Amino acid sequence: MKRWLGTVLVLGVLLVWGAAPTLAKGVDVVEGWAVIDGPGLASPIEIEGEVPLYRSGGPVSDLQVLVRNAGLLPYEFVPAGHFTLVEDEAKLGSRYRVEYFLEPGADVPEVLREGFETSSPVVQTLYPYAPGGPMIFLHGDQVVLGQPAQDAWWVAPERLLPFLVSHGLPAAAPTTAEAPGSGEGQVREPSTGRPWLGQVAVAAILLAIGAVALHRRRRVGSA
Repeated sequence: MKRWLGTVLVLGVLLVWGAAPTLAKGVDVVEGWAVIDGPGLASPIEIEGEVPLYRSGGPVSDLQVLVRNAGLLPYEFVPAGHFTLVEDEAKLGSRYRVEYFLEPGADVPEVLREGFETSSPVVQTLYPYAPGGPMIFLHGDQVVLGQPAQDAWWVAPERLLPFLVSHGLPAAAPTTAEAPGSGEGQVREPSTGRPWLGQVAVAAILLAIGAVALHRRRRVGSA
C-alpha cells in the first residue's frame, strides 16, 4: 500500500512539474538569494547567485547548487534525489527554514519579466540530519516560477549536507530544543522562566476573588 501511494505521489509531482519549459514564461535564468535559519546558527546563512533553468554547463553558483539539490526545481535531473512519503516528521531531527527570493536574471528582457510569477519568499523546511540523508518539505501554498507548488517531500543527495556545512551549518545536529514536527521550520527557544510561577499566581488570584466574594456575602447576611 505504501509503495503504491509513493508511486502515485511521485507521478503526481512529476506531472505538475512536467510543464517546466513554460513555468517561467520565457525566463531562462533567475537570480537572487536563499536564507537558511534554525538551531545552532549564530546568524542566518545567506547563499546567492544565478540559476539557469533549462541549460547546463558554464559557471555554477552556490545558489544553483542549493536549488538543484534541494529539489526546488525537481524537473532537472538530480542524481540520488527523489520524492518520498514521510510518516513521522518528529523522527527527522533538527529542522531549518529555507527562504528563496528569486527574480528574472538581469539580462532577461522586460517583456518576459512581466509574466514572471513566484512567491517571495518560496519556503522549504529542511531536515539536514535526517536518517538516510537530508530531507526537505516544499510547502504547497505558494507559487514557484509561475506554477502552483504541491506539498512534497524530497530526499536530497547526501552531498547537500557537506555543502551546507561549508556555508556555516553545524557539522552535527545541535541540541537546541525545537517545536515538534509542524513542518513550519520555526524553532522554539528553550524556556528560561519558571512555568509553575504562573500557576501559583493564577491560584492566588482565584483565592483572593473567593475571599472578597465570601466577605461581601457575610456583610449582606449580617445587615
